[in-house]
Amino acid sequence: MTLTVTSVIKGDSVKPKQTIQITAWTTVASPYPGLQGQDWIPNKGDLITCYLGSKTKDNSYNPLQPNGFTKQDEINGPKGGIKTEISSGMMGFRNTLVFYLFEKERTIMSLSFANEKRNFTATGQVQLFDKNQTAEDLKKWINNQHSDALFSDAPTPVLVKPIEKEQIKIEKTIKRRRKTNPTDKAIFDQFEVTFSVKEKHIASKDPKLEGIEFQLPSFKDKIQIYKKRD
Repeated sequence: MTLTVTSVIKGDSVKPKQTIQITAWTTVASPYPGLQGQDWIPNKGDLITCYLGSKTKDNSYNPLQPNGFTKQDEINGPKGGIKTEISSGMMGFRNTLVFYLFEKERTIMSLSFANEKRNFTATGQVQLFDKNQTAEDLKKWINNQHSDALFSDAPTPVLVKPIEKEQIKIEKTIKRRRKTNPTDKAIFDQFEVTFSVKEKHIASKDPKLEGIEFQLPSFKDKIQIYKKRD
């Protein structure tokens, strides 16, 4: 596949505005242990973050397995934002993490969806950062929440507020297909989960943080959750 680079978080092998070739593959289910390609393959037009691995002889890049791609979706709302979704790590499928980056407001909303029970539940927080932090700085913070490749210079939020349980509602779940965990051959069911978030104003009573605030927009979205079969 062909990928047009819009920004680079780490490394200097590729540059913004450069066009590169990516070679990726995946399996539906396999009885054999070991890595089995990517959890999913991007579609044409998707906005993604790609974690590059080695370069092949035909000048194409291999993304890291199994989660070399994370999808970034534009979401609608009063402020807008960019979504990053994580549902697997080096040990295979995990609880699904979702991050919404609101660049202009220097704010990140993070959600964690438990994958241990059929009636999925979610918890979340809103992180507000100093206005001097850049969007690339905030992306480093997101990376450090789920990746083993940590950025030592990632910023620290100046204000963190929890999202109440009643603000997040699971609207619908649809079972899609089964997947084999690449590390232990365990079978997981893939669910498409629709959820909604209610609007809320985020601010602090601390006079030192005056002006640090955010209007969380209400919206609906879809994610993938992988639940281990009993």
